[in-house]
Amino acid sequence: MTAGTPLDVRKLRLIAARFVSNHEGERLAALTLANRMLSEAGLGWGDLLKADAEPPDDELVVVARLDPRRAVRRMLGQRGHELTAWEHDFLDGVSRFLRLSDKQLDVIQSIAQRLADVGAP
Repeated sequence: MTAGTPLDVRKLRLIAARFVSNHEGERLAALTLANRMLSEAGLGWGDLLKADAEPPDDELVVVARLDPRRAVRRMLGQRGHELTAWEHDFLDGVSRFLRLSDKQLDVIQSIAQRLADVGAP
């Protein structure tokens, strides 16, 4: 890419989700790649932060896949009023578990997808 190349925002979102990885090397690699992408697009972090503050709905789906615990907190905190009683109870319950099963992770992903399909609050 050369300066002024359009920024692939979807790819940048996926990379930025790695900023909270438990692995220092992964966090550093993600930050380095994000910096390179911004620079090649002729942008800086300030430009990015001035952009629309409300993330697209599909970001919640990505977060649910990469960091399910963060997605659970976000769904309960920011979108709790859109959850069914069962979804709220489920998310509240799994938020206390030390480990999540594959089935629980699938349900978290499904709830995130449903909220993304409904749209922003």
